[in-house]
Amino acid sequence: MSATEPSSMPIPPGLVKPFGCVRALIFQFEDSNFTAIPATGFLLRFLGETFFITTRHAVMNAKFDTKDLCVPYSRRSNRCIPFPTVKTFSAVDRNDTDQVDIIVMKSDRSLIEELLFGDEQPFDVSEHQVVLDYTKGLLLHFKGITPEKNDLNYDDQKFHLHFSSAPAVYEGETIYRSIHMAKAAIPEDFPDFDGLSGSPLFAVTDENSYESESLFAGMLIRGTRSSQILHFIEGARVKNYLLEFFIGHLPMEEGNIELGRIFQRYLEAK
Repeated sequence: MSATEPSSMPIPPGLVKPFGCVRALIFQFEDSNFTAIPATGFLLRFLGETFFITTRHAVMNAKFDTKDLCVPYSRRSNRCIPFPTVKTFSAVDRNDTDQVDIIVMKSDRSLIEELLFGDEQPFDVSEHQVVLDYTKGLLLHFKGITPEKNDLNYDDQKFHLHFSSAPAVYEGETIYRSIHMAKAAIPEDFPDFDGLSGSPLFAVTDENSYESESLFAGMLIRGTRSSQILHFIEGARVKNYLLEFFIGHLPMEEGNIELGRIFQRYLEAK
């Protein structure tokens, strides 16, 4: 399987590294040659562990099962990353469910073959790599799959995947918990937004520098090309979901103590 780089807008040097975490949401079915690629996902690294994140609706609405999901290590690898643990989350308020439109899959570091990532590494949010202060006008960037431009040859099992990326200007919070809005700055020939749900958003200090500092801003859950408005779950909320794998089973006070221990061991192992 191979992937083309986005033709809609070129990727600035400062986005090359963070965008290395982006993956297509690929479902492959053993009993047929059928492959479905409905949306986008991305890889995060947290406290030494590797996670794959995507929107819950992209999986559930199509009635897919995560056991059929193949997350490749990179565009140059046909090997799939093993993700034995899957979590979904529930909202207290049934009218405020956007914040839980997420599926998080966790691998085990003993199962990961690091060399297969190449230069397309998971984005590490272990320390201070998450946007905490969203100010109006903040420039964000997103990248995701655009299925209408994919070239899928089922006979030969050769798939050329097309990704598109663009900047977006932060607009503000919504009335829903942890959900924000941004307006995409896209050219007239930008593809339809179908497939972009699950795309990560990043803020960078200098988009023209390959060494730019990058901050994870969140995950796109929906948007329309006509309005150019994107809705996304904030980065801190996504990071909190990763914490559930480490301390979610503990009361708050015990969880905070255990998290301190885990973080200290992580720093000592770096």
